[in-house]
Amino acid sequence: IRYTNMLSTLTTIWKHEGLVTGLYRGALVTVTRATLLNGSQLASYDTLKQMMKRQQQQQQLQQNHIFPPIMEEGPLLHALCAFASGIIAQTVIMPIDTMKSHIMLGHGWNDLWTTKTAFSQQNTNQHNTAA
Repeated sequence: IRYTNMLSTLTTIWKHEGLVTGLYRGALVTVTRATLLNGSQLASYDTLKQMMKRQQQQQQLQQNHIFPPIMEEGPLLHALCAFASGIIAQTVIMPIDTMKSHIMLGHGWNDLWTTKTAFSQQNTNQHNTAA
């Protein structure tokens, strides 16, 4: 369906899919994703930064300089913690992203849990035509 303007888009979605089911499809999954992303990223960033700074302080007290003093407050510590927290956050939300994409494409909750997905159907069709 090609929409010409915002009003046309809203009325078409309302007519064909309903107001709540059409306009708010996937809203619960999107809010859940945002909550998990922000929570995991902020918590892991702060925790990693505190752990690295504490490790640096312990090394200074023990005069045991295994690691260079990069774990002091500064851009390098920020970059390392931000990189690691980004990886952690993406790992946490990957399943939710898959669910969100599936639901927002209009497939719904019911066939989300079945094993027959578009990918498995495509592979089955390829194997059947090759044989």
